[in-house]
Amino acid sequence: MGVFLKRRQEQSLRWVRDMIDEHLHNLFFNNVVIQGRMGEVEAAVLDGEMSESQAVEELIGVLTSLLNE
Repeated sequence: MGVFLKRRQEQSLRWVRDMIDEHLHNLFFNNVVIQGRMGEVEAAVLDGEMSESQAVEELIGVLTSLLNE
């Protein structure tokens, strides 16, 4: 396999992964339930009531529940 072809294949896979990342980002941040919960969670983090990792788990849990409905 030539160097050009190998680079092209790697680029194609990188594009696929980048598109998945973008789609998941949009799915998460454009979700109205997540948007509604985000402010509460961020405030809890800033107030020291919730750690950053707890905030992530909370929000990902919300999305997971929505996707499993």
